[in-house]
Amino acid sequence: MKKLLLLIAIFNFSQGYSQDKFEYNQNGLIPKYLVIDIENSQKDELYKKTLDWIKINYKNPNKVIQSTIENEMVRIEGVNSNWFCGTFAGKTSCADALYTIEIQFRKGRYKIEVFSVYSVNEYNKRYKINLESGDIYYKKSGKLKKFSKDTPTQISSLFNDFNNDLKNFIKGKNTNPEDW
Repeated sequence: MKKLLLLIAIFNFSQGYSQDKFEYNQNGLIPKYLVIDIENSQKDELYKKTLDWIKINYKNPNKVIQSTIENEMVRIEGVNSNWFCGTFAGKTSCADALYTIEIQFRKGRYKIEVFSVYSVNEYNKRYKINLESGDIYYKKSGKLKKFSKDTPTQISSLFNDFNNDLKNFIKGKNTNPEDW
């Protein structure tokens, strides 16, 4: 019986590594990167489609793109305006997210890795969000602190939405169709 339970635990543990979504919790951003399979695609095609997606989705794509190695990698620094809004001391305010993401390409897949994220308030003050640990948002009991009840979900959604939009664009799925 113990061997069966051990096999089940090993299977469940190994399944955790095949994640296709980011999750922000007490341990920080998990996993550290995602590898997304795109069947029947070449790395030069993935690279070009990623650049096209950036050009469509950012107002100043040349400023967003921080570094490229042709057909290998793209690093961007993007902003998500009004990323997080909350009421503090009776006043509603919103913060932008400033993030750095690197996308690497191989035949049939791409790797997306988050390097940094800052919350930028209305006074342009930056607060670095720790990607290695989310302890600041949690009580010792593991429950979320009152001031941060939505923060881990917002952090996870920021990067999952980014990845899902990119993946759908690469696969040719129009997520924002315009009616002509």
